Amino acid sequence: IRIPGGGRRSFYARTRREVIRRLTEARWALGQGLPVSAGTTSLATFFDRWLAVTRPRLQPTTMRAYAIGVRRLTPFLGRILLRALTPGMIESTYASLVRSGLSDRTVEQAHAVLHRVLDQAMHWGVTSRNPAELVTPPRPRRREMTALSRSQLRQFLEVTSGTRWHSLWTVLGTTGLRLGEALALAWHDVDLEAGRLVIQRSLRAARRQAGLCPA
Repeated sequence: IRIPGGGRRSFYARTRREVIRRLTEARWALGQGLPVSAGTTSLATFFDRWLAVTRPRLQPTTMRAYAIGVRRLTPFLGRILLRALTPGMIESTYASLVRSGLSDRTVEQAHAVLHRVLDQAMHWGVTSRNPAELVTPPRPRRREMTALSRSQLRQFLEVTSGTRWHSLWTVLGTTGLRLGEALALAWHDVDLEAGRLVIQRSLRAARRQAGLCPA
């Protein structure tokens, strides 16, 4: 294939199928404005490419979650070639993450990121399979939520009366709103006569910044 600058890149392999796979991968990289690798692609390389391509169309919080998942997976899978990845390698990685102290829920989130990455690799024609489909991640144990009783809530509001955040605690404790929804309330969302709140926005936190998004 021709590459920017007038050069050409050739691909060699033992089978025609492997040559076609490498050629497809190279054309995809060119289409994304990324460098073409003469060899096969490692997970670390594809992670970087995937993050670069998906970043513009994702919310900052989603992008940060994906980047965290990739960062946790890379030390264990980064050097492995994309075409050589097996379910056993993935299961071993999850076991290592659990032994390192991560919760089952966190490992499950990392699995979701890896599954999404490999699905995209299939969609782009970079690989023909998704070994993550054959792996069951650790299942987090459900924790039963404990809510304040009426008397406990009343006592809490009495103790916090006159403090800076008393109004916020009152709204959260008596309406069931999410924290982001309560923080995004404006005076025109409040109808005191009717005793009604209109939820139109939610405050979304991001690193060193905050933004409003539709509820």
